[in-house]
Amino acid sequence: RITIVVEDDRLERFCREALMQLGYYRKEIRVRKSPPGKGSGKSWVTQQHVAEVKTLRSRNYQSLAVLIGSDVDELSLKERIAQLEESLRVSNLDERGTDERIAYWLPKWHIETWLMAFNGHEVTEMTDYKNQLSTVNFKNVGAAYVKHYRNRDDLGLPSLANTFAETVRIES
Repeated sequence: RITIVVEDDRLERFCREALMQLGYYRKEIRVRKSPPGKGSGKSWVTQQHVAEVKTLRSRNYQSLAVLIGSDVDELSLKERIAQLEESLRVSNLDERGTDERIAYWLPKWHIETWLMAFNGHEVTEMTDYKNQLSTVNFKNVGAAYVKHYRNRDDLGLPSLANTFAETVRIES
C-alpha cells in the first residue's frame, strides 16, 4: 500500500495516475489531501508528512510507502526538501533513510509545470504556469510520466529529474 499526501486535486490526480501506470492498483492507493480553505496546503502536507512517516515506521513489517506531493512555489527544491526533513527532526524522528519507501514529488511552482511539459509544451521552471491548462487527460499524463521516468528524460526540469530519483524509492 501507498499513501499519497498532497496539497490539491490536480497534484493528487497526477500522483494517483502515475502510480497506477507504475503498477500500483487503485485499491492500494490511499490519499490524504489538504482540506480546502483551511490554511496553507504546504504546511498541512508538512504536518501530515510527520504523521505518515511515524505510521510507516511503526508498521515496518508491512510493505508500505509514502508519497509526499507538494508544490515548491517560490522556494528552491533543496529548501522544500529541507523543510520536510526538518519537520522530522523537530518531531524527534530520524531523517529519512536511504532505504525507506518515502518519496518526495515536488514540482517547481505548481504541478501545471509538469502537466504542460507532458502535454508537449516547452516549459521552464522560472515561469509559473498556474491556471494555464483548462483540461488535462491524467491517464495520458501518467503514461507520459512513466515513459520519461523509464528513459530518465527530465525534459530540462530539475524538479522532475529529482522526482525520477525519488520514484525509485517506491516503485512496486
